[in-house]
Amino acid sequence: MLTLGVILMRSYRHKEMSSAAAALVIAIAWFCNSSGDNKMKFTRIEYLTSEIMGPPEALVIDSNGSVTYESHTNRPERGAGAVGTYATTLDASEMEALAAVLANPPFRELPDHWGQIAAGERYKLIRLSADTEKVEKRIGMRKPVDPRMQALLERLDRIVREVKQHPVRNLQLQLSRARLESDGTFAGTITLTNPGTASVTCANPAALRGAPGGRLSLRGWPDREESEIHSTDIFDADVIDVEREGLPAKSTGGLLEISAGASASFRIRAPAPKRDDIAYVVQVLYQNTAAERGGREVMIVELYSPPVKLK
Repeated sequence: MLTLGVILMRSYRHKEMSSAAAALVIAIAWFCNSSGDNKMKFTRIEYLTSEIMGPPEALVIDSNGSVTYESHTNRPERGAGAVGTYATTLDASEMEALAAVLANPPFRELPDHWGQIAAGERYKLIRLSADTEKVEKRIGMRKPVDPRMQALLERLDRIVREVKQHPVRNLQLQLSRARLESDGTFAGTITLTNPGTASVTCANPAALRGAPGGRLSLRGWPDREESEIHSTDIFDADVIDVEREGLPAKSTGGLLEISAGASASFRIRAPAPKRDDIAYVVQVLYQNTAAERGGREVMIVELYSPPVKLK
């Protein structure tokens, strides 16, 4: 059985990337006191989770409750959401609830899977920093988790979900007009939208083919139950032709700038899956692992479109 949401995609290495999987990082600045010898003044929490090759997913919470979040992939949501920067503010009760979970029981006493995680195994990492010490815990993604540790993970994940309701600088990918042409190739339209409140600079899809650290590809699988889909059923091919549609955003060479609330659309063509009278579901992957293009910083993303049925 194959879970489509975690199908491994082709990854590209970048000189600034480590071989570690993508991570979720949370920095929290506040004072949290527990009793007795466990009294500890916390200044930072880092919460890392492996998702993709590349930079970490990062949530930062300051002592005044202000929160920012950086996301680089929507693979866990199967293409349903956007990626990018988010920001909001937690109220005092939310900050107190988080501090309580960290203090009781004291974080340093929570059991984890340190030393039990094999190379290549997915895991989450929580690192708690104080003025004079750091406490680090590793939690295997497929291992039983202590209920008290689970409560902390759920609290941190809840904060991520909350801040993602407040987009600032983001990218979302949609695929429309998916069809087979008379010559048997796939054709469709992709649209990159910025649902945030500030402009974004990203890699131009028309310049990704053959570019280091970039890929625009089509993937598909038979339209049937997940339990009936196997790795040999998956189709994956590079997009071979990209043509800009209209002028909804500024683009220069390999760069694309999309202002807040705007979008940019491109007509694409790609080899089509062999159908044999089988209905297919397809989606597009827009991937950029280069931190800079043309001397400017660009978004590092592994962005999927929601799957659509191929007509």
